[in-house]
Amino acid sequence: MYKKAFTIYILVTILSFAYAQDISNFAVTRLSQDDGLSQGSNYFRFEDSKGFMWITCNDALNRFDGKKVKVYNLDKYFSNCPNLQQGYGFCEDKNSNIYIGSVRGLYIYDREQDRFTLQKIFKNSIDDIAMPIAYIDNKVWCFNRQYQLATYDIKTKKISYKGKLKTKPIISIHIYELQENIFYNHYPFMDKRKNIWFIGDNEIIELNTRTLKYSYPLRDNKIKKKESYYASSYDISEDCLYLGLQNGILKYNLKSRKKSYISNVLGKILHIKANTNAIVFKDNFNLKMLNKKTKKIIVFPNIKNDDFILSYCFGFDKDNRLWMCDDGKGQKILDFTPKLLNKFPNESSKFNFLLNKSVGRFGEIDNKKIIIPLTGSDYNIMLVFDKNTNEKKIINSDLNKNSVGFDFASDYKRKGIWVFNIYKKNNSKIYELYFLNQKIETSKKIQIQNLKEFGQEQDFQVLKNGKILCTFSKGLFWFIPEEKRFEQIKLTKQINFFKINVLDQNQIAFSFLNNDMLLFDLLPDGTFKLKTKILPGIQTFYIQKDVLHKRYWVGTNQGVYLLDQNFKIIKIFNANNGLAGTYIYGLLLDDKGSAYCSHQRGISSINWQSFQVINFDKNDGIQNWDFNNRSFYKASDGTLFFGGISGLNYFNPPLYRKSNYKPEVYIDEILINNKLLASKTHNVNTLTTLNLNYDENNISIFAYVKDLAAASTRQLIFRIKENGKKWNYLTNGSAINFSNLAPNIYTLELGTYDKFTNQELVQKTLRITISAPFYHAVSFWILIASILIGAVFWWYNQKKLEKQKIHFKQQLALEMQRSKITADLHDDIGATLSSLQINSAVANQLIVHDPIEAKKVLHKIENQSKNLADKIGDIIWSMKPNNEEFMTISTRIRNFANDILGATDIEYALAIDNELNELITDITNRKNIVLFVKEAINNAAKYSQASQIKISLHIIEHKIEIQIIDNGIGFNVDEIRGNGISNMKKRILELKGEIQIISSHLKGTTILATLPIPTFRD
Repeated sequence: MYKKAFTIYILVTILSFAYAQDISNFAVTRLSQDDGLSQGSNYFRFEDSKGFMWITCNDALNRFDGKKVKVYNLDKYFSNCPNLQQGYGFCEDKNSNIYIGSVRGLYIYDREQDRFTLQKIFKNSIDDIAMPIAYIDNKVWCFNRQYQLATYDIKTKKISYKGKLKTKPIISIHIYELQENIFYNHYPFMDKRKNIWFIGDNEIIELNTRTLKYSYPLRDNKIKKKESYYASSYDISEDCLYLGLQNGILKYNLKSRKKSYISNVLGKILHIKANTNAIVFKDNFNLKMLNKKTKKIIVFPNIKNDDFILSYCFGFDKDNRLWMCDDGKGQKILDFTPKLLNKFPNESSKFNFLLNKSVGRFGEIDNKKIIIPLTGSDYNIMLVFDKNTNEKKIINSDLNKNSVGFDFASDYKRKGIWVFNIYKKNNSKIYELYFLNQKIETSKKIQIQNLKEFGQEQDFQVLKNGKILCTFSKGLFWFIPEEKRFEQIKLTKQINFFKINVLDQNQIAFSFLNNDMLLFDLLPDGTFKLKTKILPGIQTFYIQKDVLHKRYWVGTNQGVYLLDQNFKIIKIFNANNGLAGTYIYGLLLDDKGSAYCSHQRGISSINWQSFQVINFDKNDGIQNWDFNNRSFYKASDGTLFFGGISGLNYFNPPLYRKSNYKPEVYIDEILINNKLLASKTHNVNTLTTLNLNYDENNISIFAYVKDLAAASTRQLIFRIKENGKKWNYLTNGSAINFSNLAPNIYTLELGTYDKFTNQELVQKTLRITISAPFYHAVSFWILIASILIGAVFWWYNQKKLEKQKIHFKQQLALEMQRSKITADLHDDIGATLSSLQINSAVANQLIVHDPIEAKKVLHKIENQSKNLADKIGDIIWSMKPNNEEFMTISTRIRNFANDILGATDIEYALAIDNELNELITDITNRKNIVLFVKEAINNAAKYSQASQIKISLHIIEHKIEIQIIDNGIGFNVDEIRGNGISNMKKRILELKGEIQIISSHLKGTTILATLPIPTFRD
């Protein structure tokens, strides 16, 4: 026991001594390779006008927007030049294009194209090193290791040599070759009069850029040993130059030309940076800050074993956050801007050793001193937070000894605080009651009877009339301090009292674990009258009365309920309408009636009028995600306190974020069908229209909200304007994906959501046109319709023309056939009729004188008549249509074969392809084939003396073959001169075919005719 008390005493003593100085709170964040930085070591940094932080590394240039790092290490970012690796110095022109120094020359970043080009500046120098100093009147001023000066005109691209400084050259610019006095710690700068200043190791040179005249303002020829300048910083707000010396800081006013030393700074100053309010500097080991107004020096403490030994290249951003290179680890950022929610203890404060302490109760003394107990596993303390001075100190009293917890109740009537000190003894909880007076002096403890039978102490409150009301798990009690006793109140049979909610002097609500909240009227005699149940069936913990608007706010395990003056539900706030946590640990109202509640997901506020919910998280400064039950308090000045497992939060409503950065939507990349959209002339962020083909309808847009100070807290919103007013919310940095977009024109709106104003702010519009496929166009269908109509018209005319051609051919063929028939009738049938006439006359004369001879003539007349009938039948058949089965070629040949050969002893065989009936439709061809075959059969029957005849008509290899073969006596082909064979050859030639007659004595005869098929098509 004594050992523990001594430990606490030593701790408090050390605390009082070590932190007597005013140490300001600050938050430390990092930008490292874990966040996408290409390398941990980086030496030049530049914040441009668009809110980007550019950081050079040995391997590539990096650009940070507050959310993500873009590494420029791909060839697509560099036009006809090698990739930029280590950069040396930055400047920016009026068009927001950026110029970066390098060993190859001056790299120029075209912001509109998002590409770099390389410009050689010092072409006659020993190397190509060029480093930019400033942009003045359309010209970029550059220097190299020999301190040669040149300008690059951004309009004319002209390079002008401006001379050379008379000073020692820079031995090397490579980081690993530099010694103690590093040139980039005193990099040249331009003052507000557009003069350029060069800080060497031992001298300062001023260049008038208009007259090109040099001066040496700090040169003193009387001093033999020159001052060494290890670091410099130009403060444009004061127009002063701060120089880090071997022993202290020199301040030089550029306007008055007066110099002075900052007296309370000692030691070698290796790095320095100034802004409007402070000067940050570092010696070999410590990082310090000099407050310009108070002249006090703050020594930055090591945080979680993280020191500032390897920190350099200081710089303030627009929000006055201090950036520095932490060699090998990236960028270290010190943020001095208070979070929305004040947090205690803070990681960077002198009380950071209390980070593991939990806060359960609060109390207040009327002089605005807030008493805060902090409890933990090792020891417990009480802290005094003075609202007048904003100072905090630990109460050094016996209350800290052996305590396992405190419970407070502010007593405004007695001007003090009642303290239940709870400690353990022999595995039992012992309650001691103390009173802290206005001077925070502990009065003698009040001896009270054993409260073991009352159960667990839960809550106690001091009413305005001075009466003290206490709840235990087994009952409700009045505490009468004058009599040093507790008096139990017979209220209800309820047990497990949880919280006393004092609504006003005459209304008190009690909450219970696993039971309904009960509202009572407090009568003048100190008794209670039950008025109503509040939210029956719902586990209700806390209730606050909004006197201004005559309603009640209630905290439950299911969110926050708003009730009217008759305790009817007006509105419920839970996860369905944006409340981050639904198990309410604490509930307070501000002076306007808005509600603030703590829960398992931080702290939330609910506006009394708009009912807008704002959730506060770690970015806003909550002590931890989880808070403690019954740990909340509203101070007399309106400050709200919420206690949690790692300290507490306190703030004065309303809460609004303040920053010099405005959130801006930035489009970094667009993928079309998973292929990167590349433009040789424009950065995709500048696109306002996107025209795509119908099959380029899968789009991914990588956009984010750029905010260098708070991008991680921003939400990206988007919507298709044509689809209505509903916004889609994304975590910052998420991709926006559209799949299988139908052909149409879409207006994509991108913006940010401000949770403090509950407004969606449209910042960028992209018009996306997905063209319809050609077969969806009206003109296409007009063309198709025209083509179809034309095709139908052409087909109709073709058919009509074909019919006309067929008709004409048929007419022509008919005419030719008529001519043929006429010739046949004239030549053949006419001759036969003439012969019949003559023979008839001869027979008529011989019938009387020579009957036998007359009979022969009559027999001849009979044969002539029969032949005449056959010829007339053939002519008539050839002119018949082909749709009569019995008039086909095959039928015709079979008929006359049967007629000719059937009356003989000759065996014959017929083989005819049926396709010939459909193939041969021309009447002349039909006639010629039939008469050819008939002539051949007839000759064979008359003269061959054959016993067998084979007749075949086949289609072979796209030709018609006709064969008539007999086994007769044969003949000598060369000696035959009859009309039959001549007629046969004539008919085959007319059919454009070929004929072969093969015969010899006693070896039979073969007649073979080959006819081309096209001859037979109409």
